[in-house]
Amino acid sequence: MSADREPRPERLLAALRLKKAGLLERLGRPRAALAQCRAALRADGNCWKAHERRARLLAQLGSSRAAWQALSRAIRSAPRSRYLLLMQTHRLEELGLYAQALAACKTMTRSSPRSWEAWGKRYDLESKLGRKADALASLRRACRAILRRLGPRPDSPGLLMRAAEMLSGAGEHQRAFCLLRRALRFLPGCAPARLRLAELYLWLGRPRAAQNQCRKALDLGADSARLRRSLGAALVMQKKFPEAVAQLDLALAAGTPDLEAYVWRAEARHRMGEHGAALDDLARCDTLADEALAVPTLAALARIALARPVAEPQYALIRQLLPAAWRAVGAELSPRRPRASRGLLERILARLGGNRSAAKTHLRGRAGRPSLAAYRNEDAAADFILMQTQIRSGDLEGVLSKFAALPPSNLLHIHRGEVLLWAGRYREARADFREALRFRQRSRWTRVGLGAAQLLLGDRAAALRCIERGVAEGAPPRSWLNWRGEAHRLAGRCDLAVEDLRESVALTPRKIGAWINLALALDELGAGDESRRIFLRLRDWTPHFLSVAARAAGAGTGREPRARSATLLKALELMRGNRSSWLYTYADDAGRIHNIHARLNYAEAP
Repeated sequence: MSADREPRPERLLAALRLKKAGLLERLGRPRAALAQCRAALRADGNCWKAHERRARLLAQLGSSRAAWQALSRAIRSAPRSRYLLLMQTHRLEELGLYAQALAACKTMTRSSPRSWEAWGKRYDLESKLGRKADALASLRRACRAILRRLGPRPDSPGLLMRAAEMLSGAGEHQRAFCLLRRALRFLPGCAPARLRLAELYLWLGRPRAAQNQCRKALDLGADSARLRRSLGAALVMQKKFPEAVAQLDLALAAGTPDLEAYVWRAEARHRMGEHGAALDDLARCDTLADEALAVPTLAALARIALARPVAEPQYALIRQLLPAAWRAVGAELSPRRPRASRGLLERILARLGGNRSAAKTHLRGRAGRPSLAAYRNEDAAADFILMQTQIRSGDLEGVLSKFAALPPSNLLHIHRGEVLLWAGRYREARADFREALRFRQRSRWTRVGLGAAQLLLGDRAAALRCIERGVAEGAPPRSWLNWRGEAHRLAGRCDLAVEDLRESVALTPRKIGAWINLALALDELGAGDESRRIFLRLRDWTPHFLSVAARAAGAGTGREPRARSATLLKALELMRGNRSSWLYTYADDAGRIHNIHARLNYAEAP
C-alpha cells in the first residue's frame, strides 16, 4: 500500500475515540460519550462524524446553541453529506425556519437527485410554505426515485409501503393500486400491502376483492382495528349489515378510536333503519366531517329519514367538499326539497365508492371497470396549515385576513376562533365559536374553544359549563384538561386544578400554558418547592420569554415566591389565549405578536 493511502495516525485515533463514544452512548452515558467526541476532535479536527455525534449528544443534554454550532462544523467538513444536510433540515424545520430548511433541502436534492428521502422532505417543506405546485412536483420526483429504487421485482416491504403512500399522497391512487397488485406477486406474505390493497379495492367499489385481501391478511396473522374496519366496510357494501356491525364493533373496541369505523357503522345502522344511532356515531367523528365528504352526506340522509330538517350550513359544507365537476349536483340540494335531496345525496355517496376517509377521490370511467380519480378543494384545514408560517412571523392580522377569503364552514370558524384567542380578541373569538355551532350543534372542539373564550372574558361559570359539555360530547382530554384546570384555579379550586393540570402535562408535556398554571396552583396550595422547580425548568426552557414577563411584572429575578407568582401571572397574560403545545406566542406592550422559542426541541419538558 502506498504511503499516501495509509490511514494517518490522527484519523485512526479519532475513529477509536468515536467507537468508544458510540459504546458509551448505548450504555446511557452521554456525558462520557461527549468527552470521547471532544478527544476525537482534538486528534482530527476535520472529522465530520465526530462533529455530528457531538451535535446529537449536545442536543440530548440540552445545549441547543452548542449542538447547532457542532452541526454547522460537521457540514463545513462534509458539505455534500446527505445525512448531515437532512439533519440540518430537520433542525431548522423544528425551529419553524421553513425557508432556511427548504434551502438546505434543495442543496440536498442537488447533491443527491435520486434520493427519495430528500425529495420527500422537500415536498413536506414546500407544502408548509404554501408552494403547492412545487410541492406536487417534488412529490412526483420522490415517487419516481422510490419506484426506481424498488425496481421491477420489489423485495422490500417497508420501501413498497412507502412508495404506495407517496403515490397516494400525490393523488396517484390508481398507480398505487397497480404497484401493490404487482408487488404482491413477489411479496405474497406482506400483510400491510394486502391491507392497503383492500382499502383501494373498497375505494374502487369492489367489496368482494377487498374482503378477499382482508381474509388473506388475517391468515397471515395480521389483526388490527384498521383491518377489521376494512372487513366491516366490505360487508356494508355487500349489504351484510349485522356481520358488518360485528366487525366494526371489534375495530372500535381495539382502543384508539377509528373515525372511519364510526362512519361505516353509522352507514350500516342507517341502512338497517337505526337512523338515530347512525347520527350518534357520526357525531363522534366531527373532526373528520370537515374533510370527508361521506360524513355530512350520511348525516343529511339520516336526518331526512327521521323527517328532521337539514340545515342549509350542512348542505353548504357538502357543496364545499364536492369535486368541481359535481357542483351542479350540489346546487340542487335544498332543505325545502328533502325527497329530491335524498336522491342526490345517494348519488354522491355512490360516486365515492367505498371511500369514507378524508382523502379526496371519486370513481370515474365505465361502470364495470371504474378507476380512481383524485381531486383537490380548498378548505380551512389545509389553509390553516399553510398559515402557520405567517403565525410564526407574528402576523396574526395577516392570517385573519386570509380567513376572510375562505368559504364559511365549521372548521373555518374554529380555526379563526383559535387565532383570535391568540390575538387577544376574545369577544370575536366567542362569536366565531358560536357561529361554528350553527354549522354543527354537537361539536366537541367548538365547545372547548367557546369555553376558553368565556373564561378569558371572565365568565368562569359559563366557561366550565361549555367545557364540561365538550367533555360529555367526547372532546379528547388534551384539548380541555388545561382549560378546565385553569378555570378551576381561577375559581379557587386549586386541588381540582392541580389534578387536571398534572394530567394535561403528562399527556402533552410541551404545553407551556399548562405548566405555568400548574406552578401557580401549586403555589396556592403551599407546594412552593415543586412550583419553584417548575419555574426554574421553564426559565431554562424559555429564558427570553420569562425574562420579558419578569420585567413586565417588575419582579426582578423572580426568585422569591411572590415575585415568581407575579412573573408567571404576567406570562399567562402576555400569552393571551394561546395554550398551544406546538406554537407559542406572546404580545408585547405595543400589541405586537412574538414567538416564544423553546431553547431545545429535543429537551424534556419541565
